[in-house]
Amino acid sequence: MLVDGLDGHVHRTYGPRPNPSFVVSRDRRLVYRTPAVDPPTLHEYLTHLLLWDEVKQRQLQTHFVYMEQLRFQLPDGPMHEKVLERAGPKAVREQEIAHADTGQ
Repeated sequence: MLVDGLDGHVHRTYGPRPNPSFVVSRDRRLVYRTPAVDPPTLHEYLTHLLLWDEVKQRQLQTHFVYMEQLRFQLPDGPMHEKVLERAGPKAVREQEIAHADTGQ
């Protein structure tokens, strides 16, 4: 698990939002990226990776499938504001830029 530093170097490398989540496979491949942490979706993908390990151990043939999805997430009003406030003015600016980039 990699936790971004307060300077935000990692999340700015991969995207503009201040609350992203990334999964890197054992072979160091970026296999999952989302601009905002979504625990149920992340759990589903991590379960998939564990199954993939099992399939590889059994030496079953597999192939990669690239997939993109566009999903929406409703911010939890007061909690969202509290998190941004605690994150500081830079996080607020990054959130505003991210909204401008997506037209939201």
